[in-house]
Amino acid sequence: MQRCRRAVGAVSVCLFAALLSAGCAKKVPITTNSVGASSGATSSSVTPTAAVMPPVDGSGSPITSPISGTKARTELMDAARKKLGTTSEFVVSQIYVQGSYALGDLETVSGGTRQFVAFKGPEWEAVWVAPFNASNASATNVMSAVPGLSEELATKVDWKFAKPASDAAMSSSLKTAAKGWAKTLMGGLGEPYEVMMAQVAQDDKGQWWGRAVVQPASSASGSYESIDYWCKYSGGTWTGKAQDPEPPAPTTYFPLAVVGALGF
Repeated sequence: MQRCRRAVGAVSVCLFAALLSAGCAKKVPITTNSVGASSGATSSSVTPTAAVMPPVDGSGSPITSPISGTKARTELMDAARKKLGTTSEFVVSQIYVQGSYALGDLETVSGGTRQFVAFKGPEWEAVWVAPFNASNASATNVMSAVPGLSEELATKVDWKFAKPASDAAMSSSLKTAAKGWAKTLMGGLGEPYEVMMAQVAQDDKGQWWGRAVVQPASSASGSYESIDYWCKYSGGTWTGKAQDPEPPAPTTYFPLAVVGALGF
């Protein structure tokens, strides 16, 4: 009887050991979820990687000059009008945008003071104004007054920029140059010529371009032909050439932006 109990006990021990071994083989593996905590199941939550955003001042970004008629240019001019308390249009000598900042050199058509204006976006607002040639009209002062505006943008503008002459002065100068050019072409016999049309236009870089149509006076119409005179304003004078007798396409001489304004 004792032997029987010992045999049963031995069998029980062996059976328990076998069950324990089988249980270990089926043990559920421990996994680590996205935040590093141990768990019996994999978590589906993922922590997004933060996007790398460029600096709002645009440092290192391209500096652009929005041309008339674009959405950016219109919004900037509206912000300047609000800041300056005017409804006038502007003569824009310089305007540059970089990132969320802009800097312009503006003068109201109605005869107001020429001023530098700094803007902050993305909803454009004029945040700083300094009259042209004022003591605070400088790159150092605008950067101090408008934190975040980059040195690249502040030094892009010409703080002593000399504007070209007015349209009227340009037109007068062009007509005089056209008459002189016609006389030179005709060996000094250009007196029968008269300027029938003179147009001037400024491109988005501030360069002035001109065109004049010089025609013979009625008394000399049988001896002379019309001359088209194309020129640009450089170094305080007009320089150019007569398109005679077969002028090339205007776009071979003028920037496309001014062709329409010159009457082509």
